[in-house]
Amino acid sequence: MKHAIDIVDDAGRRQYAAAGFLRLENAVPRHEIERVRAIVERLFALRAGQAHGDFLDLAGDDSDAEHAVLPQILMPVKYAPELAEGALRPCAERIARALLGENLQYEGEHVIAKPPHGPATPLHQDEAFWSETVDYTSLSIWFPLHPVSARNGSICFVPGSHTRGVLPHHSVDNDVTKNGIEIDGAETFAPAAMELPAGGATVHHCRTIHGALANGTGETRYAYIFGFGLPAVHAAHRRNHYWLHEKRLLRAERARSEQFELTKMRPEF
Repeated sequence: MKHAIDIVDDAGRRQYAAAGFLRLENAVPRHEIERVRAIVERLFALRAGQAHGDFLDLAGDDSDAEHAVLPQILMPVKYAPELAEGALRPCAERIARALLGENLQYEGEHVIAKPPHGPATPLHQDEAFWSETVDYTSLSIWFPLHPVSARNGSICFVPGSHTRGVLPHHSVDNDVTKNGIEIDGAETFAPAAMELPAGGATVHHCRTIHGALANGTGETRYAYIFGFGLPAVHAAHRRNHYWLHEKRLLRAERARSEQFELTKMRPEF
C-alpha cells in the first residue's frame, strides 16, 4: 500500500499551499486504525477527562455529558498512554514535516465523536479558537477511524479560505455557554466534502474554513486529530477574538473547582 509519506510530494505541497487542505487516500495501515478506535471508544464510554475540562461537547454546554451532541476529548494520550505507541502519531509527524519542514513542533491531539444522527459540525477556522496575540503557521491532520462519506459525517473544506485571515465568528446558536463557534455568514460558503477510506487522512491549515457533515447513520463516527506547527511568533497586530471573551463555559468552571488548568492545545504568549 502506498502511504502518505510517498504521496506528499511537490504536487501535494502545491495543492496544500493553494487550497489550504490536502486529501490523502492511504495514510496509515488499517490495523492501526482499528487498534486506536478500540481505545478511543473506551475513553468516550468513560468520558475520560471530564473533571479536568478535557471532555467537552463541541455543540453543547457540557450540562449533560452523557448525552453530549458532539463530544470531544483533548489530549486523550493523557488518559490512554498506549495511544503514543504505534504508527498513527509518527505518520502524522511525517506528513506535517513534509509540508512544514524540519523546524516542526507538536501542538497537541484530540478525538471527536459524532454520535448516531448527530448534527453537522459548524463551519469554523481553528485559529479562531486560539490566542489573539500569536501568529500561527499550524496544521491539523484528521484521521477518520472508519470509512467516511456524506452519510456519516465527511469533513469538508472551503478551498483557498486560508488566505483570508481570521474571520468573525459567533458561539454556536449564539449561546455563549456552548463550547463551539461558527463562522459568521456560514451559509455563504461552499465547502467541499472529503470521502475517505479507513486509513485515509486530511490535512488543513489553521485558517482554512472547515466543518463536517451530519452523521445520518446508526453508528458513532470517530476521528483522531493531531496538530503541528512552526514556532509561534508574536502577532504584528493583536486581533480581537471577541467571540471567545463572551464565553461562559461550564467546563472552565468545573476545572477551576477541581483546581485544574484547562488544556492549552496551541502556544500562547
